[in-house]
Amino acid sequence: MTGMRSDKTRALAQLEACPAQGLSPRAAQSRQSLLARLRSPVGIGVFGMPGSGKRQLVEALVGPDVAPRGLALPSFALRHATRPRTEAVLPDGNTVEIDGYPDACLAALNPLFLEIGAPVPRLAGCRVLLVAAEASRDDLSAALDWAAGQVDVSIWCSRDWTGFEQAVWQAAPDSLRNHAILLLTGDGTAERSAPPLFETVVAAAMGADGLGEERASVIADALAATIDEATVQDVLAAEAFLHRHGGPVEAPEVAAAPPAVPVHGALQHPTPAAMDPAARQALGRAFQHLRGSADALRLALPEDPGDLAALEDGREVLEGLFETLADRICGEQSLERAWPELCADVAEARDLALLLRIEGGAQGFEDAAMLLVQLREEMETRLAA
Repeated sequence: MTGMRSDKTRALAQLEACPAQGLSPRAAQSRQSLLARLRSPVGIGVFGMPGSGKRQLVEALVGPDVAPRGLALPSFALRHATRPRTEAVLPDGNTVEIDGYPDACLAALNPLFLEIGAPVPRLAGCRVLLVAAEASRDDLSAALDWAAGQVDVSIWCSRDWTGFEQAVWQAAPDSLRNHAILLLTGDGTAERSAPPLFETVVAAAMGADGLGEERASVIADALAATIDEATVQDVLAAEAFLHRHGGPVEAPEVAAAPPAVPVHGALQHPTPAAMDPAARQALGRAFQHLRGSADALRLALPEDPGDLAALEDGREVLEGLFETLADRICGEQSLERAWPELCADVAEARDLALLLRIEGGAQGFEDAAMLLVQLREEMETRLAA
């Protein structure tokens, strides 16, 4: 994750150096929003049913002393700090601060929420939010809604990945599912392949002693990869902004996914018809192609907006990407019957790529990148339905 953090730091410095004077009100607002995202730590949300291994996961990531499993604790957040310190929100609305980690005396006050600072290197640049909720749909749904604005990467801990859990997670805010990991902590026969609602599945059965070092390392690696994927979206969004408004851009050192930002004139469609297996398989193949297009998108973003040769090469890459996507979607009759609006959108995207060749300039790359993101989000949502 070191390379991705350096890309984030560089993008932040370039955005800060880009003067706000002369920008339109909308562009100035976009700049502020991007600055806020790049300055904020990555939010990691830990969710799941009671007894699913959430505390054991946190223990494996940051150590056993930060949030001892023997204490009855509410939802809490972990952040990096120079020394251990805990702030508790009490039922009467008051707050209490103590030096050190939560203890029995603090737990006896029945706090509603804890903010825990810990000198743990793995927490640098991150904020881990463990969400405690009762095993009821209303309580779980309310907890997910509350956490949505604080989370960039989600981990759902589950012993068996039951139908009840699937229904709760499917109804969760879309933002929680953008970058999500399913951690299977039971020793049963729960599905080990990644369901549509998750990018990654990690099977790590937990015993009374929690996770072993090897399994903890596997989870940490999966988490780091997912954090990188979430972070590059902000980096590429910053790069697109700088291209459009004249700021300097340096290419990132790692492959990146398209920026998760809204498209100008976002696509609005009625709910598609139910998909038969053939249509769903076709959509899945097209979605995997779009997810794997990060390298092509990076090549399509020239380092210098004034480099006409690079712009020409970039336009060819984008044109080929849209053309392939159109062939995969518009050529599938089952998919066209189930979701004709998607086929129309892809055809429109292909036309946009052709216009880039005619109009020239770097501005169109931002619109093309954002349209790719919009298409990806629509397809991901449909696959999760």
